[in-house]
Amino acid sequence: MEKINWSSLYQQLDSVTPLPVDCGKLCGSKCCTEWDNGAGVYLLPGEEKIFQGLDWCNTALIPKIEAAFPGEHSYILHCRGKCPRRQRPLLCRTFPLTPYIEAEKDIGLVFDEGGRLICPLVQLGDMRRLDPRFVRRVLSVWKRLSEYKAIKSYIIARSKEIDNCRNDPWKKLLL
Repeated sequence: MEKINWSSLYQQLDSVTPLPVDCGKLCGSKCCTEWDNGAGVYLLPGEEKIFQGLDWCNTALIPKIEAAFPGEHSYILHCRGKCPRRQRPLLCRTFPLTPYIEAEKDIGLVFDEGGRLICPLVQLGDMRRLDPRFVRRVLSVWKRLSEYKAIKSYIIARSKEIDNCRNDPWKKLLL
């Protein structure tokens, strides 16, 4: 896979957060801690190299059958407690949003439904409440990342999962 300039992408997201105030005060910073035993976050292809050998986390190779990125090795990052904010991975920086492509159109953003149990912003479900600078930068980063084949495949597969889950009966139990 082509080399991604992670520092450039990280810098775009360093000074923005979902809300103009610390949204961690709403939930006790659950998304920034191991909120459930073994919880982790996917690393995008090549991003795992940044986190190897750091004392606050470990990376684990995901079995090919569960791989998030077709044709690439997939890794998950597990924090040991709380991670240093300036070192968090890309999916943490873009949470609670996730990229979404509808019928091969342009990339957009939706709330990451996987965060419904831990994030009041996902539960609220109103993207207009988020800081518009955050939303613009997250969208810009995902558009740049979609230029890489493996990541575009991930976004397409993730979008299909989102479409399949939208009408699942379990959602009615949580809403």
